[in-house]
Amino acid sequence: MLGAGLDTYAYRGALREQLRMFEVDHPATQAWKRERLTRADIPVPPALTFAPIDFERQTLEQGLMAAKFDPSLQTFFTWLGCVPYLTEEAVWSTLQFVASLSNGAHVVFDYADPPASLSPEARASHDQPAARVAELGEPWLNYFEADKLRAKLLGFGFREIEDLGPRQIGSCYFPSRAVSAPEKGGHIVHAATIEQAPVERRSCNLRSSRVMGRPHGEADAPPRIQPRPRPHPFGDLAYRRSISNFQSS
Repeated sequence: MLGAGLDTYAYRGALREQLRMFEVDHPATQAWKRERLTRADIPVPPALTFAPIDFERQTLEQGLMAAKFDPSLQTFFTWLGCVPYLTEEAVWSTLQFVASLSNGAHVVFDYADPPASLSPEARASHDQPAARVAELGEPWLNYFEADKLRAKLLGFGFREIEDLGPRQIGSCYFPSRAVSAPEKGGHIVHAATIEQAPVERRSCNLRSSRVMGRPHGEADAPPRIQPRPRPHPFGDLAYRRSISNFQSS
C-alpha cells in the first residue's frame, strides 16, 4: 500500500494472514499511525511490514529493499490518493520500479486531467479543494493527459492498461449520477506487466470490477482488480486498499 495513511486493511482483511503486506508512507505519517495503533491497542499483524519512504528523497526500490521486500514474487501495488502530491520524477521512478519486477506486477493509481482541459463547472470543483490543500502545504503537483500517460506506461513495460475517466467511473459505480459526470476530471488506472486470461465483462472492467487474490498453494487464477472510487469526480484522496495473489504493497 503506497501512501497507506490510516488504511486498516492489513488489520481486518479476510486474507490478511495469507498475504505478505507492506505499508509504505512518509516516515512522519507512518510514525503517527503506529502511535495511534498502540494507543488503540491494535496489534500489528505478523504478515505486515512497515516501510517508511519519502518518495521525493528516496526511491520505492530503496525503501522496499530495506524492508526485505521480495522482488521475485508477483505483487499488487495500490497507490491511491498519493500521485497528485508528488513530482513527475517521483511518479515515473515509482512506476518504472513496479514495471521492472521480473515475475509481474499490477498497480492501481489515480490521477487528474490538466485543469485547463476541464469544463467551467469541473474547473470550479477542482480549484476550491486545490487551493485548500495548497494552503495546508500539500499542493497538487501534477496532472496527466490520458494518451500521453498511456504511452509512458507502455514505454515502461506495462502490457495491460485500463483507464477509467469520470463518466466510466460514474456509470459503473454511481449509475444514478452518471449523466452529470464530467468528461474530464479524475481517473483511476490499472496497469499490469503480465497479460491475463479474459474475465467476465461489465459496464466497466478494471479486471471485472473486483479484487481477488488467492492463498498460497491454490490453483493458479488471475487476480481481478477493483478499486472502489469515491463519488467526487477527483476522488476522495483518503481511500486506499489493496490485495494481491502473493504479496501486496
